[in-house]
Amino acid sequence: LVPTAFLLINYVKTESQNN
Repeated sequence: LVPTAFLLINYVKTESQNN
């Protein structure tokens, strides 16, 4: 996985948990 994809997944996961 490229760093960009990792950051994107991490962002989405964080948003999902925060929401």
